[in-house]
Amino acid sequence: MTMNRSFNRLMIICSALFLFAGCAGKHEEVDNQPFFAWMDAYLAVEANVEQSVAVTMFFEHAPFSPDEIAGISFAGLKDQVVVDHFRVDRPKRLKGQKYSSYGITLNYLAKATGRYQTSGIVITLESNEAIPYPIGTWVFDVGEPGAGKVNTWEAPAATANATQFPYRFSLEHSQGMVTRIYYSPDRYIENERGIPPEGTIDLTEHYSSPIVYIRSKIVLSEDGKEYMDYGKGCYCGAVNVTEEAIEASRIHNQI
Repeated sequence: MTMNRSFNRLMIICSALFLFAGCAGKHEEVDNQPFFAWMDAYLAVEANVEQSVAVTMFFEHAPFSPDEIAGISFAGLKDQVVVDHFRVDRPKRLKGQKYSSYGITLNYLAKATGRYQTSGIVITLESNEAIPYPIGTWVFDVGEPGAGKVNTWEAPAATANATQFPYRFSLEHSQGMVTRIYYSPDRYIENERGIPPEGTIDLTEHYSSPIVYIRSKIVLSEDGKEYMDYGKGCYCGAVNVTEEAIEASRIHNQI
C-alpha cells in the first residue's frame, strides 16, 4: 500500500513539474544561460532516511547532456546532506516554446540531526567541471525518526498557489492531538487544543519565490508527551506557473 501511495504521489509531482515546464519560454528576450526554477524550501526530514526532491532546469540550448553528469551535490553540504543518486529526464520542449527543460530528481540522505542551509546545487560533469546553480534558499531541518502517529498521505503533492501551504492529516493509532505544524525552521501554526485536520497556512510573510517546497514538521501531544512526525512534501505554486514567475526565476537564479 505504501509503495502504491508513493508511486501515485510521484506521478502527481512529475505532472505538476511538467505543467510548470510547459508554460515557460514565451518571452522574446531571454539570456542564453541555463537557470533553475526559483524554489525556496523547508525540508523537515528524518536523519539517515532516503528522501527525494525534484527541481527543473530551463535552457534554450542544452548546456550538457544527461549522460555527461557525473554527480550532483547541494552547495556547501557535500558531507551533511548527500545526494546518493539522481535521475535526469531527457529534455522536454513543446512546440512554440523558447525554453526546453531538464526535470531532475535528487535522492538524498541527511547524515545527522541539525539544521543545514544551501542556496543551490553543484553539477559535476564527466570532465570534472563543477558548475554551481542557484535554486533558492533551502533549509534542511533534520530530526530523529518520526513516531508514525500522524498520516499525511492525504495532503496534496502540488498546488497552483505559492502563497498558501495546504495541509491535511489523520491520526494513526493515537488519541492525541496535533498542536504544532512547522512550515519553516522557526515559523509554525499552533493550537494547544488541537489543530484542525485540514487547513491552509499563509506563506506570504516568509516566502517570495514563485514555488515553495515544504516538508512540514508536525508535533503531536499525547498523554503529556510530545511526538514528532513529518509531512510528505508539497510543491506550492508548481502548477500553472505564470510567465512572470519564469522570468523571476531567470533573474533570481542566473549564474
